[in-house]
Amino acid sequence: MQRHRPTVLLTGDDDQRFGIPRQALLVVHLGLGSTRVQPGDVIAERFEVESFAGEGGMGTLYRARDRQTGAAVAMKCVLGVGQSPARFVREARALAELRHPAIVRYVAHGSTPAGEPYLVMEWLDGEDLARTLSRGALTVDQSVELGRRVAGALAHAHAHGIVHRDLSPANLFLVDGQIERVKVLDFGLVRLRADTQQKLSHEGGPVGTLGYMAPEQARGAQDVDARADLFSLGCVLFECLTGRPPFWAEHYLAVLAKIVVADVPRVRELQPGVPQALDALLARLLAKDRDSRPPSADSVVEELGSLHGSRPSLRAPSSVDRAAIGQSERLVMSVVLAGDHRARKSTLGLDDLDRPPRSRRS
Repeated sequence: MQRHRPTVLLTGDDDQRFGIPRQALLVVHLGLGSTRVQPGDVIAERFEVESFAGEGGMGTLYRARDRQTGAAVAMKCVLGVGQSPARFVREARALAELRHPAIVRYVAHGSTPAGEPYLVMEWLDGEDLARTLSRGALTVDQSVELGRRVAGALAHAHAHGIVHRDLSPANLFLVDGQIERVKVLDFGLVRLRADTQQKLSHEGGPVGTLGYMAPEQARGAQDVDARADLFSLGCVLFECLTGRPPFWAEHYLAVLAKIVVADVPRVRELQPGVPQALDALLARLLAKDRDSRPPSADSVVEELGSLHGSRPSLRAPSSVDRAAIGQSERLVMSVVLAGDHRARKSTLGLDDLDRPPRSRRS
């Protein structure tokens, strides 16, 4: 599975910020994932490794040949940083249950002779949605088509009890660059990346891609359910239609604060040509209160299906003006960071941020 935007390891202060020992990161970076498997190796007497395809914080990706079918496959060798082998095996088995045209196809999983867990999936050529959006927004028809297909994939996963928890443009792959061939990637596989879409995975903290996670994820809630995926889909569609993510700031804490408390502008305020029905759907997908979101991914498929093929080809500007943090964002950040919430009753904490806006005190 070819990824055009390689995952990078955290360096400098970022490793300690997320509670990961620098030594552990150096072990990954110095090549445990890249030296144990080599081109020419045959894994499980079936998968012949052909070439190195990429490296990230969780391991290494290879292009291989399935000797049983002759097809090219992607083999990800996963390292034990932030995820135990047992958890990986459970997630690989869950992915094995999913058979949907908009979900990357599972082939096999197991362990290499060196003891590294691996996951084999179909090989995909193309680019991820993040790369596509870097060149500009999609048309309304393209956005609706992409949303309908991704929502269908989520509905299939949710029916199997699987919540993605990490839906973002980087995890949506456009085979041969075609919207109608989108594939959802990386179910349950969280990696760390040093950019404004940082994936967080530490004890008691947020899990997901910063800027696309639901408010309950940003607060570190333990009861995240399928409605979090719907919020993330809303974030993706907002960016597809407007050319900018709904939550953006120069500091990750400011992004978290925005996700929890800041109102997202209506899409029609930025793109007046967007149909009212689509604007209203996105507003519900991006609701802070998950009970106010659509009841299921199936219902999102139905609503988007009613819009499919009948909308204008509206395109947003290719460049996005992402201004620096303004005074109001600094204020929100200070609310999140300032003081000990036990010091006095009127001090705001994350629990206070969970209340409806009318009950919060300034």
